Amino acid sequence: MPTLVGMTSALRRLVVSGVLATALAVPLAGCSGSSPIDNLVGGAVDRAIEDIVPEGLDLTTDGQLPEGFPSAVPLVDGQVIGGAAGAGAGWTAIIQPGSADTFATAETKLTDAGFTVNASNSDTGSAFGSYSGSGYNVQLTYSTDGDGVVTAVYVVTPQ
Repeated sequence: MPTLVGMTSALRRLVVSGVLATALAVPLAGCSGSSPIDNLVGGAVDRAIEDIVPEGLDLTTDGQLPEGFPSAVPLVDGQVIGGAAGAGAGWTAIIQPGSADTFATAETKLTDAGFTVNASNSDTGSAFGSYSGSGYNVQLTYSTDGDGVVTAVYVVTPQ
């Protein structure tokens, strides 16, 4: 089984960021029901998450940002769903801003805070941006699900 030991710090951060995003997406996908089957599935998902999430990873699904999320990274207004902090590797924040149109606002908040746009692309239902500055790299994605719910995911790593 591959380990994080021999990887460069940038690659290690990328791997941990992917685990963070996956670990958050799975439990959030099962939040809609409360039947006994939903509870069984939710419990199984929680146990599976505990098995794959590395030691030292702090997940939040209670509407709060993870502990230590950098205040230098401004976030778009909206409902905070949760996030994760990865033992010095970075942070993830998941927000439902209400509209994919708010991507431009999110980008402006970042550039006004001193971040440089490295890449940016958007369409009517999704967007992606890569930013650097203030000691951090930020990857911002927007996606719209089949029900029209827009989710913004910030992945923040130290530079």
